[in-house]
Amino acid sequence: MSLFLQSGAGVWPGLFALLVAALLIEPRFFDGSNLDSTLTRASILGVVALGQSLVLLTGGIDLSV
Repeated sequence: MSLFLQSGAGVWPGLFALLVAALLIEPRFFDGSNLDSTLTRASILGVVALGQSLVLLTGGIDLSV
């Protein structure tokens, strides 16, 4: 478990730096309507990924999506 935490330790500071850079470049990045639009678009892809993961886990390997 500690190996997993050490190997991914640089991800969170990198993500934080990316978000700060986006905020400095475009102040409206964290606007409510932008976050709503981004999460709505990401949720569609998330549902497709969840369904595809379920197919892969059950053994019916189908990567057609």
